[in-house]
Amino acid sequence: MEKKFVGVRLKAIRGQSMGAQQRHDFRDRSPGYIETPAPPEVLMGGKFDIKKASQEMAEKYKAEQGRKLPSTTRQYITGVIYFSRHQVEKVMAAPGGLKAMNERAIRWVKDFAERIGSQVRYLVRHDDETVSHYQFALDNVVGGKTVMRNLTREELSGLQTSIAETYAGLGFERGKKGSRDRHKTIGQMHAAEFLGFEREKENLKKEIYELKLAITESQKIAAELKQQAHQERAKLKTDFMRDLREIEKLQREIEGMKKQRAEEEKAEAREKLTELIRAKENLLEREKENLKKGYEADKRAFKGRWDLER
Repeated sequence: MEKKFVGVRLKAIRGQSMGAQQRHDFRDRSPGYIETPAPPEVLMGGKFDIKKASQEMAEKYKAEQGRKLPSTTRQYITGVIYFSRHQVEKVMAAPGGLKAMNERAIRWVKDFAERIGSQVRYLVRHDDETVSHYQFALDNVVGGKTVMRNLTREELSGLQTSIAETYAGLGFERGKKGSRDRHKTIGQMHAAEFLGFEREKENLKKEIYELKLAITESQKIAAELKQQAHQERAKLKTDFMRDLREIEKLQREIEGMKKQRAEEEKAEAREKLTELIRAKENLLEREKENLKKGYEADKRAFKGRWDLER
């Protein structure tokens, strides 16, 4: 006989675990047990800031109860609506089947949240696992109390009845009380999931360790680069001062050469002037001799004329 059951499983978890659950439900991190992960179809809500939501929940609890929310409080309810594989595949293959499945999931989660006075954080559908199913999350702290702790066995059993009634029109029925089919199917469907969580946690630890190593290595490289930069700056400063001293030395040499050249030019000028003066003096001496000779000649000529006239 073909199985046509539908059921719901609830679990209360702490805020710290909600992060991993949300990453799993939205496929932010690929579960290790799924070959080809696919983004879920989001039917209600969406990813939320867990830290902020938990803080607001704690503040509301303190305002209502006058004391802090215990650190061990399981602040969120996560749930799975699951189906027998044959029937869910049959329904989804029929025209309008997927839409009908989604509408019933939304209606049931809304009704359940209103019944306990909680807030729906999200509702998504997964089609990338062996059997299509829905995952949802709600607040577990309502009116200063934790919902799951106060649900009786009868109420929990009633949830199985209500989900079956919601999907009855699609050929699903409530699993038999005490039957191991439901537990076995969920165990098969999620055993790998829990193992995947563990692997994911180990992978996260490994990534954190590798990040720490990378950070340490980056810090080491940064320190080495800083030291190299310091050494380069010191070397550049030393080279600059050496070059500056060389430039100053060259400037002094140039000034000395200029001074020496000026002195040499002065000496050359003095020598040329001396030669010019000497040449002028020689010229004057020659002129003087010529004048003297002319005077003597004139004197002799005058004397000869004088003697003749007498």
